[in-house]
Amino acid sequence: MSLQSLPFEILTQIIQPLIPSNWNGFSTDSKTGVLKLRTVCRSFNHVVSRCALRKLGAVALLSLDRRPNKIETIRWLLLTKAKMEYSSQRSPVEYLYRCASFVASQTHWVFSIVRGDWEWLSTVCDAIVASHDRKWVLNLLVGDSCIFPGPEAWEFYHELSFTGAAESKVDGEAITAAHSTVALPLAAFRGDEEGVNMLLPGGGNPNMCHPVLGKALYNAAYNNHVHIIKLLAKHGGSLETSGRFGTLVEVACWQGHIKTLQYLLGTMPVRESKKSLGKALLLGCRNGHKKVVHVLLQWVDSMREVDQTWRELGSHLGFKLVGTQPQIDLNCSIINEGTPLAAAVANGNEPIVRMLTARDDVHQHFGRSRFCPLWLAVKQDHASIVGLLLDRYQLQPNFIIKRDMTLLCAAAGLGSASVVQMLLQRSDIDPNFRAQEKHTTPLSLAVLRGHTEVVRLLLGREDIDPNISAKDWRPLEKAVHKGHEEIIRLLLMRQDLNPNLHETPFTPLGAAARLGLKDIVQMLLERPDTDPNLGHPDSGHTPLRLAIIRHWPHVVRELLQRKDVDPNQPGVHAFMVSELPLRREIERRPFFPVIDAVSVGSTDGLQQILSQENTNANEYHEGQTPLVMAVQNRRIDMVRVLLEHPNIDVNQTGTCEPYHDEVHIRTAESTSWSYTPTLVLGNRPGPTPLFIACRKGYLEIVSLLIQHPRINLKMSDDRSRTAFWWAAWGGNPEVFTLLLKHCREHINTPDFEGWTALHVAVNWGHGAIVDMLMGCVELYPNAVNQDGWTALHLAVDRGREAIALKLLKHPKIDITCKNADGQMAMDLARWRGFERLADLVQTRGRRLGRVRTTAKLFFSKYSK
Repeated sequence: MSLQSLPFEILTQIIQPLIPSNWNGFSTDSKTGVLKLRTVCRSFNHVVSRCALRKLGAVALLSLDRRPNKIETIRWLLLTKAKMEYSSQRSPVEYLYRCASFVASQTHWVFSIVRGDWEWLSTVCDAIVASHDRKWVLNLLVGDSCIFPGPEAWEFYHELSFTGAAESKVDGEAITAAHSTVALPLAAFRGDEEGVNMLLPGGGNPNMCHPVLGKALYNAAYNNHVHIIKLLAKHGGSLETSGRFGTLVEVACWQGHIKTLQYLLGTMPVRESKKSLGKALLLGCRNGHKKVVHVLLQWVDSMREVDQTWRELGSHLGFKLVGTQPQIDLNCSIINEGTPLAAAVANGNEPIVRMLTARDDVHQHFGRSRFCPLWLAVKQDHASIVGLLLDRYQLQPNFIIKRDMTLLCAAAGLGSASVVQMLLQRSDIDPNFRAQEKHTTPLSLAVLRGHTEVVRLLLGREDIDPNISAKDWRPLEKAVHKGHEEIIRLLLMRQDLNPNLHETPFTPLGAAARLGLKDIVQMLLERPDTDPNLGHPDSGHTPLRLAIIRHWPHVVRELLQRKDVDPNQPGVHAFMVSELPLRREIERRPFFPVIDAVSVGSTDGLQQILSQENTNANEYHEGQTPLVMAVQNRRIDMVRVLLEHPNIDVNQTGTCEPYHDEVHIRTAESTSWSYTPTLVLGNRPGPTPLFIACRKGYLEIVSLLIQHPRINLKMSDDRSRTAFWWAAWGGNPEVFTLLLKHCREHINTPDFEGWTALHVAVNWGHGAIVDMLMGCVELYPNAVNQDGWTALHLAVDRGREAIALKLLKHPKIDITCKNADGQMAMDLARWRGFERLADLVQTRGRRLGRVRTTAKLFFSKYSK
């Protein structure tokens, strides 16, 4: 057999396990050779089937996503597995082979065609598939009785003893009922008239139902063997029998067997009910058997004529006669099937639909059922059938067919382009019609589902409104949200489309920028009437701000190509000022794109915004400039980008309200001075970028700021604290060294508390910075703060002996300076309990005293 002839559901599962695991390492020629080897014709089915069935397995075969659906597939699986495992002991497949082998081994039985074991095995499998539903066969296939525990499915195991062995013969013996139970259904299935004639007189029961092979009459009707049906009926076979597909009439309609149907209808007593005949008509309509439907409708008309004649005869005789012939309910509805007309419509059988709709006794109520013929025709995109139903039943095309949808809306939502095109050609269709404002429109639904061709057809109507809102969405908004580029392009081609209208918080351009959809942003910007600065009604988020916040530099680049984009347009951020039980105060503050770029860390976005000529690089946000924010976040790349802007103000300070004023405080229980923030209500200038970098010790940023041509190293803040002061506080010796290389003029400048850089370095124990200051000839070591404390006082007070020794070595040091409490450094050390430190100060003082006395005598002597 050829692999190409296998059902598609099985073919892929056969090929996959046969491909080598190192497939990706093969060359192109090797791959071609491997595939050719796997598509050649094979002489034995089981070679391929063994791989397929091993791949499927019991669990996988019965899973919902991989369960075979087609009868041909199930029949092929059953037959090939029967050929593979016919020798398995006490298995369902073994019994199938025993049945076939038993019938084939009876040499004295007369059959019109001599068949071997494999041919009879094929007949056995065909009979099983015809007599049982898919689930039953699949469970037989996997051989797991736990999955299908019905005892009737396994009763045939007890019949394995009716021959004793598969090769047992009954030559010379009479044919018993046990023998014919197996052989008769198979002979009837094959249409073997000689075999049936031989088995019936020998004890065969034409009404016997084999638990596996089914009924002889049903098998004959399934394969359209009318002569077998007649023969079985002659020997007492009941035409009321039924099987998998229902009664004999129903199975004939299912298979489309005209001869069998005509015979059964011609010999039909009152046995068939209206519902059964109605189901037979439905099966013929569903499977598209036009001749079957025609025969049934002719039979209905003939039966009605007989009944009418019978009633007229009774009326003529003066009494009432009731017809006894069965009738077909042409409008009967079967559960999960619908009506015959619905079945014909669902399968697109237009000739059958015309046959049914041409009759006056076929009535349809076009409600909101899922079996509504009009809905099914729309769903299957049968435009001709939709037009036929509308004209036949004189329906208005704008009526509500399901939920809140019109007929056109349903077709647009289902993507039925042919139906939409047919409806739009009608003059009585309104493409914007909806019963209520909250209902959706055809255009909105087509955009939502992404049906491009339907959108193209709808927009081809000049009277359609592309701006109409449906369920809090406009078509362009929904297309942007779903990312349907082709639909957006079609919408933008309409000149009456307003690209700035929106029901959601964001405009279409804002939504595209927020989602990072560069191509859609480009298409929207190509429309000259698109407003690129239109922001959120509450927050004011413009498309530019949204792209920056979401880190979409490619979108920012596209937006800034529009010359009317305002890079300085602020948004608004809401801040909770106070939240009381009965009062909530919210303050709205502006937020600029350049601030957004810095706050979210988007270097590319910042660079693109600053490339605009009219960008203000010094915008304020909560008292902070972009440069201040970049320095605080230690974003060296952003600092470099900002410093390259020609209008950047590197010395600009912000405004803090309220602010924290940091002062030096020493409480009674504290042994040292601390730098304590104190909340002060009011306005004050904020720190400059250089002060922040010096305070935090960011050497790279300090280096970049100092190299800027407009940097002011002599500048101090409102508390008279210079860059040297903050560098001493930060304690980074490399930063302090860098400042000393560029400017030394303000190393002695005190702040508003009288604290110099030396005071700060000594207080915090930054010995390296003290050494650098001691090496400066400009240093004045005896400066006092607001409490009269010199740097030596602080060193002694903190017990910093090493720093005190460095200070005592300075030639200008004055150990006699007293603080506000009248204490010299030596007194303070003894009061603090640092005796060794006090002795060092005293010794240094004596030495300095002798030096100064000698110098005084020397100068007085030689001055005379």
